[in-house]
Amino acid sequence: GGVEFIGPNNLSTAKDHGGSYLYIYTNEMGYGRNPIAQMSGQKLKKVDSKMIDINGDRTVDGWEYKWDASGQQNGQ
Repeated sequence: GGVEFIGPNNLSTAKDHGGSYLYIYTNEMGYGRNPIAQMSGQKLKKVDSKMIDINGDRTVDGWEYKWDASGQQNGQ
């Protein structure tokens, strides 16, 4: 379990993520539209989003999204 950071070129995790919940965080930089996340072919529910301001100028540089992947811990 615990936190695991996944690099931009990684396609899988290295840790065992068993437990009652699994949340995935993604960052979208620049302009985007209608963000979605999928795991094992199933769309994940977006449960939170936060604005990213890289240099403190109060301009939106991107978004951090939190996705609920609970029930997908075993690659289901």
